[in-house]
Amino acid sequence: MDAADVLSLPPHSVTSVAMKPGKNAGTIDIKFDVLNALTKPKKHPVIQLTIKPTPVAN
Repeated sequence: MDAADVLSLPPHSVTSVAMKPGKNAGTIDIKFDVLNALTKPKKHPVIQLTIKPTPVAN
C-alpha cells in the first residue's frame, strides 16, 4: 500500500482512499486542504468528511 502526505486527484473523477482505522474506531473525521483553490489571499478551503468504517471480510 502506498502512503502520501498529498493526494493528487484528477478533475471530475472518483477516487478511493484506503485507511486502517483500528479495531474500535467509531467514526473518523478527515480534513483535506484544497491546494488549487483560495477563499482569500493565502487561505485554502478545507473539506471535512466524517466516515463510519465498515469491516472488510478477509
